[in-house]
Amino acid sequence: ARTLDRRLGDFRGAVSAYERLLQLEPADMEAVDGLDALLTLLAEWGRLIEVLDLRADMVGDPVQQKAVRSRQGTICEEQLGRLDDAVEFYRKALDLDETDLALYDAIGSLLTRRERFAELVDLLERKLTALADAAGRREALAEIARKRRDRLADAAAAISSFRALLEESPGDREALDALDALLVSEKSWFDLAEVLRQKLDAAASDDERLALRLRL
Repeated sequence: ARTLDRRLGDFRGAVSAYERLLQLEPADMEAVDGLDALLTLLAEWGRLIEVLDLRADMVGDPVQQKAVRSRQGTICEEQLGRLDDAVEFYRKALDLDETDLALYDAIGSLLTRRERFAELVDLLERKLTALADAAGRREALAEIARKRRDRLADAAAAISSFRALLEESPGDREALDALDALLVSEKSWFDLAEVLRQKLDAAASDDERLALRLRL
């Protein structure tokens, strides 16, 4: 295989030779390395995904496994347009490192494009465990609530999520305004009164305070 590859430039012949070698020696990393390089050069992306599966099984280091799974995800997304497969590969990478915020963002973007909003909410809830900064947590909680309200049409879950946002970020105007509208639509008058009191505490002008007092 190396002779065909390096001396003759017969890349496809070298691929066949490496594949035959792998049939005889399934754990031959040199053959995997050769196929990886050649299939990348030839843009044989589907076959490369299969070779990278072998690589992921052969490497024992989680950091290397994560890199392989991330690469498979990128190939599926950018070269093959197989977005659902890309999600699964990125998820395998995330399982190896649940602190990688870039992977959450990559998966989230794909789930949004595929309109898989229930899964996106689950992902964002998982992402919360990896977020330490207040701004990041606030945005994740807000996005969960928005998706439950706007995309999943689940008013009860949206109310619960906006309340969670309010607990995390007291006085949050988006959460208060969203709860106001949702509780009106659900005719939850007792709960609405509490939200209006919180809005009154956060009111920025006399006119706003007067309008809120008239509603209480």
